[in-house]
Amino acid sequence: MAEDEPRLAPFEPEPQLAPHTNGSRLKHRRRVLGGITFGFLLGSLLATSIVPRLQWLNLSTIGWWGRPVLAAFGAGMIIGAFRRDDLRAAVTGGAIGGLLALWGVYAIVRLSVHVLFVDRSITRVITLDLLRLAACGAPGGAAGAAAGWGARMVTERAAGGR
Repeated sequence: MAEDEPRLAPFEPEPQLAPHTNGSRLKHRRRVLGGITFGFLLGSLLATSIVPRLQWLNLSTIGWWGRPVLAAFGAGMIIGAFRRDDLRAAVTGGAIGGLLALWGVYAIVRLSVHVLFVDRSITRVITLDLLRLAACGAPGGAAGAAAGWGARMVTERAAGGR
């Protein structure tokens, strides 16, 4: 070999650097807020379609409690399917989403229909109704979120195995 011939250096690939975000989790928030919004809207749609209007006006005596629980379960399932991080965050988001879906529909029905409160005060009736909805909406939403999160994990593992 001649001395003036250039020497080749062994190839060393450049290290892969993670994209710099400056600590911003904005992209993550947009995805999560989209799931929460979609879950809230689906839960509200389910609540208005499967729960009779008369049950919304008299939650203490009329109707089967499975219907509001199913509506909250649907909201929680969508929210849980959108959460990628962990089960606890999915369950918390599902409980909040299911509760807000039921409370939102209750508020709309209560404001649109004027009912006379003959024997009881308005404040007491509305407070007890909100507590009843919380008792069925939060657990239903949490269970739905756990189911949605589990379904997402199963499908991701099945797709990863191909």
